[in-house]
Parts: sequence; structure tokens; C-alpha cells
Amino acid sequence: MKIVVIGPKGGYGGLEIHTEELNSFLLANSHSILRINVYPQPSDSLGKAKKLAFWAASCARVRAFRPDMVICVGIGHGYSWVASLSGDTAYRVQQVVTDEVCSNHERNQVILSPFTAIATQTPTLKKAVAAAFGSEPPVGVVPCFHQIQERPSGDTQIIPAGEQICLAYFGRLAKNKGLPLLLEAIGNIASPFLKGLDIWGSGPMQQELEMLIRDNPVIRARASLKGPYPQGEEYIRLLSSYHGIVLPSQSCEGLPLVLIEAASAGLPILTTRIGGIPDFAGGNPDVMTMDLGLPPLCVALKDFLAQIHNGCFQRSRQQAYFARYYSRTAIEDSWRQMLADPHSYFTSSCGISSPSLDM
Repeated sequence: MKIVVIGPKGGYGGLEIHTEELNSFLLANSHSILRINVYPQPSDSLGKAKKLAFWAASCARVRAFRPDMVICVGIGHGYSWVASLSGDTAYRVQQVVTDEVCSNHERNQVILSPFTAIATQTPTLKKAVAAAFGSEPPVGVVPCFHQIQERPSGDTQIIPAGEQICLAYFGRLAKNKGLPLLLEAIGNIASPFLKGLDIWGSGPMQQELEMLIRDNPVIRARASLKGPYPQGEEYIRLLSSYHGIVLPSQSCEGLPLVLIEAASAGLPILTTRIGGIPDFAGGNPDVMTMDLGLPPLCVALKDFLAQIHNGCFQRSRQQAYFARYYSRTAIEDSWRQMLADPHSYFTSSCGISSPSLDM
């Protein structure tokens, strides 16, 4: 099959990882691929002119390629233009990876109109998108690729008596991730179990977070910004060196790949119940969820530390959960099923197995 893959390039976010891994999977399965990389541009007049020129050239490349399918890993007018000009026979799939698409209904309804189908990460996101935009185009569940291969089973994690707990955050330093609240909670809670919090990643919130740490001596003693994190096996080794992962996202979320990657390493997770996260957390005893805001975060963080200290979480159980629902094999099987018959896949509401929700 001749497939166009359009997605972001130039960063280490979940979309970039998924786009790269999707492209590798399609090539390994003998598809002919036209890859179009979307790089960030400044918002000034020169940046806008470059962006328009890029999308015009991309439309011409796609028309010349004459694809059987177009997969857009990103949403916006440029992706929509490419889909609308890809030819009448192309099956056009728009991937929606967060619940943000539902918030600007009128704009996004126009953007989504050229697509044959919409692919969401999880059943919860599928229901939200279908409720916002109706049944045309049809919406189905197609999971995002992560960078983790199969992981060996681990043992129950038991913290030795007297050993303090190291927590970590991995991801973009973005406004929706709730990082200022996390730092405030770290500064507020009184727990004998906490050694510290490492925040890995980069992004627009970095300067604000640096100021919060610098200006509060309690936070400064407990938390630190570590910068960009490695990829591949080195990333898994780094993940595995921590006792638990915290992701306090407050808005605009899908199913963050870091949760799946942490599960592959057997780590317990503390996160919120937004976007597609409930599909991952439901029925998983090694994931704690909490409400939004600072007070629930403080309460949940103390409880999370106590449960880690008391050996309530099991690495082997978390890894088994990953292997059953989110392994590379499970994700590849879903993509192969979709690619074999896209029309039937989306109209029959197929998708990845879910431990807690119907498709």
C-alpha cells in the first residue's frame, strides 16, 4: 500500500515518537511510504510565509505520490489541506491524540471534514470525539506507538527499611501538565518517605519552574530539573532507577506514552483522571488516580509514597498489564487489522483491547 505519513519532527514529545515508530512499522511491513515531516515555525510573518510554502509543496508531493492512504499525526489546517488534495481514492485518517479537539468545535469540524475516518488513542477519547462531531466521519480506536519493545518480568518492589523514595516526572514542561502544582505539593507535604523528585524534559514552562524551585528553599531541597532525557534502552534504565512516576496533568490530555513506558518498566504511577488516562488506569492496581487541583494532589502524593514504602505495588504485575494491553505486539496487531480493511475497521468500531471500557 502507498501511504503518506504526516507528523511532527524535531522534538521528543509523544507525537514525534509515535510518528517515527509508525513510519518504521509501515516500512517493516513492506508499505511504500511518503514521509512528510512538520517542523515548528515561528509565529511571525516570515514563519507564516514559510509555513504556507511548506504546505503548498507538501500538497504537490502528495498528489504526485497518488497514495492509497494518508495518515495525519497532527491536526490543523495544513493537514486538512493535504488530505483534501490527496485524491478521491485515498483513505484519509486523522489521528486525534488528546481531548483538546473537542474544545473548539466549529473550527475543528471544518478541519476534520476532508477525512474519511478519525483514529483516537482510547475508547474514552473515541466517545468524546464521536459525541462532539457525530458519526461522520466514523471514529475508531487506533493506539499510538511507543518506543518500548517487550520487557522481562520484574519482582515485587519492596523498599528496604529506612530507604527514602525517589519519584520522577518525564515529559514536556508544558502548561497542561500541572508541574507548578506538583512542585507546590512537594513543598507542602510532610512525608518521612520522600527523598526527592526529578523532573525530566524540556519545554515552555522551564523558566517558570526554575524560578519556583529557586525561590522556595523547601522545594529546592526536594526537587530538581534534570533536562532532556535519553531515548531507547538508556531511557528505560533511567525510568527503572526510580520508585514511581507522577503525571499530574490538569487539561488537554490523551494517553501519555510515558505512562505506558513506565508500566513496561513495572513502575507504580500517580496521575489524574482526564483524557484517555482512565482507559489505562481502570482495573490496574499499580496506577493511582486523583482529582484535579492542589488539595487532591497533596493527599494523593502522601498516600502514593506510603503505598510505595509499604510494598503495595508490584513491578511484575504492572509489566504483565503492559504486556497484555499495551505491548508492541498488541499495538502492531491493531494497526495491521486497520490497514487490512480500513473501512470495516472504523465502521465496525474496532480497536485495541481495553481492560475497563467497551470499544
